[in-house]
Amino acid sequence: MRRLAAAARATPRRAVTLASSKRHGNVGVVGQESRRPAPEWAVTGDALKPTLQALGAVRPRTVLTAVEIALAAGLAVQAARLTWALATPTGPLGPPVASKPATTSRGDLRADLSILAQFDPFFRLPAGAAPADGAPAASGGLTLYGVRALAGGRGSAILGSEGQQRAYEVGQEVEPGLVLTAVAADHVILSRGGSRQRVGFPRPAPGAAVLPMQAPVVAPATLDGGAVNVERLLEQTTLLPRLRDGQPAGYQVIPRGPGDALRAAGLQRGDVLLAVDGVVLTPERVSQLREELSQGSGAELRFERNGQIMTTRIRTTAP
Repeated sequence: MRRLAAAARATPRRAVTLASSKRHGNVGVVGQESRRPAPEWAVTGDALKPTLQALGAVRPRTVLTAVEIALAAGLAVQAARLTWALATPTGPLGPPVASKPATTSRGDLRADLSILAQFDPFFRLPAGAAPADGAPAASGGLTLYGVRALAGGRGSAILGSEGQQRAYEVGQEVEPGLVLTAVAADHVILSRGGSRQRVGFPRPAPGAAVLPMQAPVVAPATLDGGAVNVERLLEQTTLLPRLRDGQPAGYQVIPRGPGDALRAAGLQRGDVLLAVDGVVLTPERVSQLREELSQGSGAELRFERNGQIMTTRIRTTAP
């Protein structure tokens, strides 16, 4: 027994597989695993690892180089376009044309200003044209100074004759037998015995001389006027409405006659009367100025001169 055990240990270990076969019912030696040497042309996985690593290192570098080339080409195109844009002149091609220096003579300026005298801000009809309502222009001495037009021809108007101004409502007599029948935005309609007459705002004479512009006079914000006769002040003053967005925004002062009462009140041509005693002027209040100034002993006038808001205090006296 001991010799057999020693012989078994001395024999090389072989892989023996025992298989049982249910079909034949016996147990036998199926086979022995044979170890064959690998062919010389076979390449193992360990041998491919260096090659694969080299290929993996080369491919990203190639892609990166292609992207860099594309970016460089795009930058070169943009640089060329920018250079071309800077080199191309923005104006028309050709040598610059020498411009003639602008010269304006007094005659040209006077001719241009005459256009302003022909402009009608109230859209009144030109001289000799028939009005839209068919009423002929009035030939009397009435002058229209202001209107307050309502729907349907209703409203009131400030009319004057020989320096006297007064407010009339539709239906009132302006003169004996002459009735105010309708008020529009730029004219009124009067009727006498069935005949209709139209009275519009006064128009400047064609080609009237335009006063030269004067330098603005710096004046204190508050002036102290002297004693003023109310009747003389209203006789020597014409108030023309100044419109803003179609609404009266003050009344421009136009002197008439000697103008001594106007100067005594601290007013001058071109001033825009805004309020009396702190109350804004409206067409209704303008028609009541005579009564309002005659009842008190004084008044505070607020007006605009050369873009500056100023006030003047006057003392009113009886006629």
